[in-house]
Amino acid sequence: MRRVPWPWVFPLLAASVSGTGWAGAAGEGLAGLGGGVLIAHHAAGMVYSSDAPREGWCAKYRSEFAITSAEQQANRTDRVGAPVLWLVLSAWHEPKEFCGVEFGLGDYDSTAFIIVEHGACQGPHLEIPNGAWPGPNTGVALASREQPGWSGNYVPIYYFVGYAYEPGTRIQITGYSAKRPAASWASGGPRSIAAEAVCLGAFGVLQDGIACAPPPPSEIRGACCLGAGECRLLTQDECAAAGGKWNGSSQCTGMYSCPRAVACCFHDERTGDETCRMLTRDECRDAGGRWQLGAFCDEEFACPPVRACCVGQECTLATERECRMSRRGIWIPNAISCDAAESPCVQLYACCRGESCCLVRISECIDMCGVPRPAWSSCGPPNPCSGTTGVPQLPDERFRPWR
Repeated sequence: MRRVPWPWVFPLLAASVSGTGWAGAAGEGLAGLGGGVLIAHHAAGMVYSSDAPREGWCAKYRSEFAITSAEQQANRTDRVGAPVLWLVLSAWHEPKEFCGVEFGLGDYDSTAFIIVEHGACQGPHLEIPNGAWPGPNTGVALASREQPGWSGNYVPIYYFVGYAYEPGTRIQITGYSAKRPAASWASGGPRSIAAEAVCLGAFGVLQDGIACAPPPPSEIRGACCLGAGECRLLTQDECAAAGGKWNGSSQCTGMYSCPRAVACCFHDERTGDETCRMLTRDECRDAGGRWQLGAFCDEEFACPPVRACCVGQECTLATERECRMSRRGIWIPNAISCDAAESPCVQLYACCRGESCCLVRISECIDMCGVPRPAWSSCGPPNPCSGTTGVPQLPDERFRPWR
């Protein structure tokens, strides 16, 4: 089955739970979910039968067999020819809430452990398998339709029932797919961001498994955003000392790293010059610049000039495209500011009707069905309307009002 990435999953779920909201903002949830581990746990005292408990196997585990520390985990079974139930647990240094999780199973011997039953440990949810789940080298993505979805610590998220046979095998918890090798949790929301697991356990069939323990908060290293798109893996204290913003992710690459920096353009009203700086969208907005999606400050890019834009007698600064397309105004290419004392939208400029020239405001020229010549504040000599002055004549339609 084709893989469906998280950015497709969460907007779909957000629509299905309209009015209920989601647990936490993306940034807050990401920081809170950093440092998590996935544990493969076999509750030896939990005997499987074909008559499932009314509350389900996961609820029975939580009520009677739940562990509360990494030291209590058991990741091996030596039971042969009888059904064995084991679970994948999400664990942190302290209880958490999350609305989505994705993980996979590695290249285990499916004849040494034959899975006959499996399921997610949650109520209404969206389950997206990758490949012939739960076979070797496959994965599953889970997203809850409820708020918050999963909560607590050492939380069961999935269970498997199977039969063990010689010579045994080791079932390694992995990422969702080869392209997503790290398992992760998501805090929820239309723009949810995921936090990767720092340790992935394994279930041992007739051999030892792999244990995982959540690291203390002081040892959790995550993506530290230092501005202008720079990302470094630091602890939360190290990030704060560096003046960065810690988001708790375990990576500085891919879709869950720091916001990307692109070209941000600034206009100088004194000189009319445009300067370019590499900033994130929020940094650009806070600094009063214009964010140029997909552009970078280099020799091949020039910030579009910002000039006066007249909507009637109201003057604002805008690029030519912003002025004509968004504001439906008249762009004045030689006016670098909207200084109240000399506003280009109330000054008198040459207005041409044929070769006849008069000095009026631009709005009045338009009302007269004339053609403004904003580069001229005089009717000559030479006459700007004669067509023989050598001054480039702008196409009339560029100055006609939008209807």
